[in-house]
Amino acid sequence: MFNIYRVQVDIQHFLYVEDLEMIVYVGMILSLISLFYGVYKFYKHWTFNGEKITIGNTKQGLKNALLYGLLQRKVINQKFAGLMHSLIYIGMVGLFISTALRALDYHPILIINPLQGQIYLWFKLLANIFGVLTIIGSLMALYRRITKTPQELPNDSMDILILIGIIVIMVTGFFLDSISTLAYRVEWISFYDPIGTSLLFLFENMDPTSLTLLYRGLWLFHMVIAFFAIAILPYTKLSHIIIGAFVNTFYAREYNPSYPEPIPNIYDLIENEQTMGIQKISESNWKQRIDYDSCVKCGRCTNACPAYASGKPLSPMDLMIDLHTLGSKQQYDSSIWPEHVKTETIWSCVLCAACVKECPFMIDHTETIIELRRGLFFEETTVERNIKQISANISSKGNPYGFSSNDKKTWLNELIKKELCEYAQEGKEYDYLYWIGCVTNYEPAQRKTAESLLNILKKTGAKVAILSDEKCCGDPARRIGDELSFIESTQNNIENLNKYKYKKLVTNCPHCFNSLKNEYKQYDYNIPVEHYVETLENLLKEKKITPKNIELKVTYHDSCYLGRWNNIYDAPRNLLSNIPGIKLVEMEKNKEKSFCCGGGGGQLFYEVPEGERISKLRIEQAQKTNTEAIIVSCPYCNSMFKGENTETKIMDLIELLEKSLEIN
Repeated sequence: MFNIYRVQVDIQHFLYVEDLEMIVYVGMILSLISLFYGVYKFYKHWTFNGEKITIGNTKQGLKNALLYGLLQRKVINQKFAGLMHSLIYIGMVGLFISTALRALDYHPILIINPLQGQIYLWFKLLANIFGVLTIIGSLMALYRRITKTPQELPNDSMDILILIGIIVIMVTGFFLDSISTLAYRVEWISFYDPIGTSLLFLFENMDPTSLTLLYRGLWLFHMVIAFFAIAILPYTKLSHIIIGAFVNTFYAREYNPSYPEPIPNIYDLIENEQTMGIQKISESNWKQRIDYDSCVKCGRCTNACPAYASGKPLSPMDLMIDLHTLGSKQQYDSSIWPEHVKTETIWSCVLCAACVKECPFMIDHTETIIELRRGLFFEETTVERNIKQISANISSKGNPYGFSSNDKKTWLNELIKKELCEYAQEGKEYDYLYWIGCVTNYEPAQRKTAESLLNILKKTGAKVAILSDEKCCGDPARRIGDELSFIESTQNNIENLNKYKYKKLVTNCPHCFNSLKNEYKQYDYNIPVEHYVETLENLLKEKKITPKNIELKVTYHDSCYLGRWNNIYDAPRNLLSNIPGIKLVEMEKNKEKSFCCGGGGGQLFYEVPEGERISKLRIEQAQKTNTEAIIVSCPYCNSMFKGENTETKIMDLIELLEKSLEIN
């Protein structure tokens, strides 16, 4: 039990500095003026070309600001970094509340003095704890910055100075607390003021005059630094406290990551030879500029980026910083490339959205990269021939490969002869219209996937049709920035699909699935589309299929466009768990943190020569599980992995399921 000394003490808020009280009010006013002016400059920057900031879903915005801004949902799930940031965050919030309570105690509202008696003792203890947490967290952050752990962290001298400044504010605050404890000569209990009492030895042998002078000097120094920190907040990395944590999360897109926005009046722009996409900062919209200004340089996006990991010239963090720098210097009409951003950087992205999912402030790097690609594609001279050829192939041949459809037609006719399906006919209604996709249609090694799916659907009694004239959904064109080709593909496909009646459109390609389900809505066409893992999971629930035993140890690779882009993680795992004998071993990077196969962003059809192949890195990650097979549910992933000539077996989930099935 602690002995509680109930000593009545008149706590002075301005001990030894009564004559300097006005400095607090002047300092606060000046720092707030600087703070609000800085925020105003941000606002003018976001709306410099007359754009108006519009509020979308207020309820969702407030929810995002609460979860990702106030509660730091994405930050705290990190190990070392999460703990570090949590200590600083909790400590600073606690000290802010403590300071507000002290001010309220001095200027009571409704004649209420909150810090009285035992409450004051607990207040002192909590203030001690918050200060210590802030110091520990700041020292951890300082260690990370100096040692560059992880390697992607920029070693910015300003970041280090800010951390040192925070530590100095905390330490001087503890010194002031210790001197005030000594001055009152109160028999403080160390339990309630552990830091203040432990530092008494530094000051207890000083004479009153020296102690007073020291206190006044420390007090002035402490106040100046504290007010200076508030004043510079919008002009340094500390701006993320407002801009990133609350503004950007509140205005975050409906989907995270977001689907590319259509280009209004695209035909008029082409006819008048006006630009599309982003070639200058002035051509980005207000939300994109908030994204640039929200980057806190934490390195999480770059650390998760498969392009960066493979040695390609892309760091999502550096891209945001470069665009922020252009805006902050008001170089709105300067060409972004190649002086500020290299074109190779933009083409290195696989648009997997790992960066978006990692960003604590919901920055959407993929939206900006697609807009930059649109700008590059419009210029044409900056786009390599093999990339432009993808769109040319889609326009002329109906597929990104540029292959003739003769071999495809021969194969489709074989499917009809096997009575696995029929060609869709007008006036007839089908349970499923199967959208095969270009990769499965034109790569013979992928066709077994389609046959497995059709075989299962047929044996369940479903009436299935395929299109005799199916063409590319347009996904590769949109991902490389050719919006016009995407629109033309969309319009042609919508016109074709409208001819037929079907309950569900099913596909085995997550890229087709994503475009047909989400992006065709932008052109007022809602398609009841499912990826086959959803279809088969429903059949499993309805007990129309019953898997039998297959002894196999496997690992499952999450496709980016099935996983991060559409949040389908459980369905494929449910299918695997319902196959008796299957042992699933997860890779370290799985589900939301999955590592791309390297085929996204159009890179199945063109290759960035720098660095290693991303698919090779993913195969190596899979091999660490010591499993017999890598299971995929995407033809892009299947193709990329098989291209590595690995001895590890690559299987599509549908093939594994077909082998295990007993049809009811």
